[in-house]
Amino acid sequence: PDGLVTVGEVERLGPATTTKIADWLAGSRATIVPVLHMGDDLADEPAVDEHDPPEPMRESVILRDRHCVFPWCGVDARACDLDHIDPYLPIDRGGPPGQTAPSKLACLCRRHHNAKTPDDGDINATATAPTPGTALMGSPTSSHPRAPRGSGTPESTRARAYRARVTRTQPGEDYFGDDFYCDVAIPQADSLQVEYEDKWVLAFHHTRPYWKHHVVVVPKKHIRSLTAVTTEDREHVTRLLSVVQDIARTFESRDGEAAVLTNLGRYQESKHLHVHIHSGGRRDG
Repeated sequence: PDGLVTVGEVERLGPATTTKIADWLAGSRATIVPVLHMGDDLADEPAVDEHDPPEPMRESVILRDRHCVFPWCGVDARACDLDHIDPYLPIDRGGPPGQTAPSKLACLCRRHHNAKTPDDGDINATATAPTPGTALMGSPTSSHPRAPRGSGTPESTRARAYRARVTRTQPGEDYFGDDFYCDVAIPQADSLQVEYEDKWVLAFHHTRPYWKHHVVVVPKKHIRSLTAVTTEDREHVTRLLSVVQDIARTFESRDGEAAVLTNLGRYQESKHLHVHIHSGGRRDG
């Protein structure tokens, strides 16, 4: 009808009017591909016995999930692994048929895929998908808190509870949260190789060092990043910089070199202001 605006969706861009999409396509080359079935009827979904999904199945899971399904993770689905929600067991080892199907797969970025299933094959976290569009994740001994699959919105209460459970790990083990320092390092400082500590600041040797000498300095007050510092944080940041200076001076005097680094935005995995001080060669691995 006249005046009706129809809306389509462009992958990685989001909703757009069909008029705008047509304008973008005008004069360009477009490839027409079959429409993928994205319904919720599990009885009709394709399933195969092989570990790797066929390309149409892989594409449907990518389009359904859009990004890593781990709570708060926004890695694009096309950069993710397709994880079997329940561990895949080859048919010749007694596995059931039809283990690979859209409802049994989920997009996980490499970091969260490895966190769920480390190199030794043990399971750090479990997940189920009772209906397409829903991911339930938890530790192997917990109930499964729910996080919307394909959602970039904040975690549900149960998902936050899950993250709180799995983040209470030991320093150096896999960590699933977004503030290693508040969740693990500061409350478990006795488990770290501490370089310096007072009521304001903790400095410790990196649990997985990239460099021969690698110390991390953090304020004990939660400050999200360097660019989030306010006047209320002045005492904490002043003390932080004093400790950074002292340790960097020691490194420089001993090794003839030192580097000081803090990360921001997407470079900052742990959303808590922290400063790296390092010297010496890069460690292997």
